[in-house]
Amino acid sequence: MLVLLGASGVVLLIACINVANLLIARASARYKEVGVRLSIGASRWRLVRQFLTESLILSALGGLAGLFVAWGAAKILVIMMAMTTDRDSLALSVSLDMRVLAFTAGVTLLTGLIFGLAPAIRGTRVNLNDSLRDGGRGNTSSSGRLNLAKGLVIAQVALSLLLVVGAGLLLRTLWNLQSSDLGYARENLLVMSVDGVTAGYTPARLAPLWNELSDRLRTLPGVRGVTYSQNGLFSGNESADRVEVEGFTPRENKERGSRFDIVGPGYFSTLGIPLILGREVGAQDTASAPHVCVINEAFAKRFFEGRNPIGLHVTESFADQKNPMEVIGVAKNSRDHALRDDVPARFFIPTEQGMDGPPPGVTFEIRTASDPNQTALAARKAILAVNGDLPIDNTHPLTEVVTRMNAEPRVMARLCAAFGLIALLLAATGLYGVLSYGVTRRTNEIGIRMALGAGRGTVVQMILRETGIMIALGVVIGIAFTVGMTRLIASKLYGLSALDPLTITTAVLILAIVAIIAGYIPAARAAKVNPVTALRHE
Repeated sequence: MLVLLGASGVVLLIACINVANLLIARASARYKEVGVRLSIGASRWRLVRQFLTESLILSALGGLAGLFVAWGAAKILVIMMAMTTDRDSLALSVSLDMRVLAFTAGVTLLTGLIFGLAPAIRGTRVNLNDSLRDGGRGNTSSSGRLNLAKGLVIAQVALSLLLVVGAGLLLRTLWNLQSSDLGYARENLLVMSVDGVTAGYTPARLAPLWNELSDRLRTLPGVRGVTYSQNGLFSGNESADRVEVEGFTPRENKERGSRFDIVGPGYFSTLGIPLILGREVGAQDTASAPHVCVINEAFAKRFFEGRNPIGLHVTESFADQKNPMEVIGVAKNSRDHALRDDVPARFFIPTEQGMDGPPPGVTFEIRTASDPNQTALAARKAILAVNGDLPIDNTHPLTEVVTRMNAEPRVMARLCAAFGLIALLLAATGLYGVLSYGVTRRTNEIGIRMALGAGRGTVVQMILRETGIMIALGVVIGIAFTVGMTRLIASKLYGLSALDPLTITTAVLILAIVAIIAGYIPAARAAKVNPVTALRHE
């Protein structure tokens, strides 16, 4: 929320700069009027108050219009959130909150006051002789105002680059998360949770239940494999215990524990997780068989670095209970709980060999030959055919589960992309306005140049050169801003750094193209000036 609030603040600042430029141009056009008012006795403070009043009225009208826009935009936001998050957990209100309304009204009036003050002060700083001279426009003062306007446009370009880079980083993060390697194929995998204890099964009957349900599910058309686990894939459930590893002496407290899961036969082959060493959990690993476990690469690296773990022992301990197990296999690292950060050390225990016996509830992982949604209904019927009282929850293809996990980065990326687009449009508008104003002030000069032989291409090139200088300065300042500000969203990124060269380069190119297009329009219009008309200007 702080990132989004900051982005909206930057957009507000860019909009305020546009309003300030508008007021500067307006004050320049009223240069002679201000001179007349001052000459007949009006105080400068009286004129400043008039200009500020006009600015505040502008802000109030804009805020009122924004109120209606925000009311409609809130509904669009809810629809967008519903498309990217779990609808059942969505809780957004589109009603107007008086505290929010009061805050935004205050911000609106405050920005009108602050960004109207500078134009008001500059607009009343006139040379009476120049302003009252026939045809006089206060060229020196106008030139100063134009330079200030150009400076503000440079600031707009810099702030816009900051937003575009931020949006690019979040969009690339979303792409990286969506396409991250889980260590197994996420496609054609259906997950569904079943609770046996709620249906009245005792611990002694749980293991036969899970095996019977697995056998039923394997007979369904289009099913290529079935397994199950206590925690499930990306379910939010997690298990961890203290461990004692044969031949390993812990140096600090974090090396005394590990995460684990209880899994059914064929867990690794069904998911498609390769085994580096040994074998996986099988049907022969019953309660009466020697207790065994499979570890992942992260576990092997932490506790068995430089040693072959096959045949060595890991002892799980909780309170006064201990569960010694022989390592029978090492599986490649896979992501089953989180998409970010490093894969944690984990060991996998057969269903019947956990310290507390078979798990009371499991998540079935069903590998299908085609779309998992086509198998979901048949799978539910097969489970309920065994016992109609079995509660079945969270039946989804794994791809949908992963998509829901990315709801937050998706919403952030979309909103920041929208902010970046608005910033680009505002910066382009500001650049267009300043150049148009500059062309109008230089109509005489342009006419003289064309009368002396300058072609239309030369005039366009002259205006675009000014555009290029403003863009270049804005980009340099914007990159400096970006270096400082993107570190604030570094924790939200995945698979790239906050100063990713590709993202920054792409943002600069996008901003430059938009700015050049905005600058070309007044440049082309200036090239069409009739030299005779231009020489008669003023």
